[in-house]
Amino acid sequence: MFIKGNIDPVNELLNGSDDVIEKAVRRRLQIAKPGGGYILSTACSVSPRTPPRNIELLSRIGRELGKYE
Repeated sequence: MFIKGNIDPVNELLNGSDDVIEKAVRRRLQIAKPGGGYILSTACSVSPRTPPRNIELLSRIGRELGKYE
């Protein structure tokens, strides 16, 4: 069993600043990562107008902080 999600694709990823995106990723990982089985992703699809740099930032922070050891 796993849990997947829950970055807000509009308020955090589409319209969020770097700081908003980083805080969102950190919060989700803090809540759902312990114990394993968490997959960081958006709550639903990604808006076509989402800046690519915001998606790259989500991915980079997720890779840095989301590794299971």
